[in-house]
Amino acid sequence: MKLLIYNTDILKNTGGPSGYLYNLEKGLKNNKNIKFLMDIDKSLEILKKRKKKWIQNFKILIKKNKYLSKKILIKNIQKKIYHENLNNYDMIHFHSTLSFFNARENDAIKKTIKILTSHSPQPLYEELLENYFLKESDLNKKELEILKRMDYYSFENADYIIFPCLEAMEPYLKRDLKLKKILNKKLEEKKIKFLLSGIEEKEIQDEEDYFFKKFKIPKESIVFSYIGRHNKIKGYDILVEASRIILNKYNNVYFIVGGKKNNKLESLEHPNYLNLGWTKEGDNIIKNADGFILPNRETYFDLVFLEALRANARIICSETGGNKYFKRYKSEEIFYFKENDPLELTKILEELIKKMQEKKLAKKENRKIYEEYFTNEIFGKNYLKIMEEIYEKN
Repeated sequence: MKLLIYNTDILKNTGGPSGYLYNLEKGLKNNKNIKFLMDIDKSLEILKKRKKKWIQNFKILIKKNKYLSKKILIKNIQKKIYHENLNNYDMIHFHSTLSFFNARENDAIKKTIKILTSHSPQPLYEELLENYFLKESDLNKKELEILKRMDYYSFENADYIIFPCLEAMEPYLKRDLKLKKILNKKLEEKKIKFLLSGIEEKEIQDEEDYFFKKFKIPKESIVFSYIGRHNKIKGYDILVEASRIILNKYNNVYFIVGGKKNNKLESLEHPNYLNLGWTKEGDNIIKNADGFILPNRETYFDLVFLEALRANARIICSETGGNKYFKRYKSEEIFYFKENDPLELTKILEELIKKMQEKKLAKKENRKIYEEYFTNEIFGKNYLKIMEEIYEKN
């Protein structure tokens, strides 16, 4: 079995396809039968590095010019990409519907078993509209059809689709009827496989007085954390609303918030709400906080959930998408609230604050879940098993 992982991003310890494949590569331990596109096509890596500054300027430009945004978006989706050295692979595993669609005319790819994993927390055409600062109403009917075709074509023409779990399919099934029909058909044909993600080990010590030393937060304060993008699908506005209510009632509670800021969404101006922006302290913050909040409106299978398990953090999350998968572990340290409901999130936070004040909380146990199911060694082993099953059936 010879497998090519079709990655068009540099592997790094982050979210999305880059982080997923970073951890998978470590779990595979240099398996000689599996190659990464970035390794055999060095021009990709050079191109990515050259484009870094250009992309920053490009985002500023398209933010000011919707016509240009639309034009470049449509062009990027319609373009056809050819890579050399793709022959002699039995299987090719794509990691976005865009890369699958762009490679559709490659003769070498047509002859292989094509596998697709989409890492987007929503159909990719919706995420791209957000990235290009556009709405569906900014596109005419033909342009919108081109955009949606990327997802429809890719899911229809993939021989196999891999999701982390059944629950991770929820955003796709809920948001687009045609996509729902395509995916349900694939389910019936048993062409959808499920593979849990994994992340590398990273032991972080509990550090007494961490928040006092780092942020001058008074000792004995209660600290909740959030690390992630500041947008609606991640539920950032839900976090802000719940934090506002809590901070109006409790003087000894703090919220430490990390992630790229978003000027389109209102944040919270309060001395006990520390909005750090992008930070390298994410793992330490999650580990040392009294609770980690994951308020997604919809979610695929968020790697930060696994990072919180690894850190043995107490998790307060919305009951949606991939988050729901973790209910099976019956942890007393994972708390669920109804998605899109800041008042229910507030209620859970208040219950936790009361228990913390009375010192009646259960002992943290979430790291055991990580150790048993979500290391990158387990990830790599399960990945190979699924790929071998697919190869043997074809």
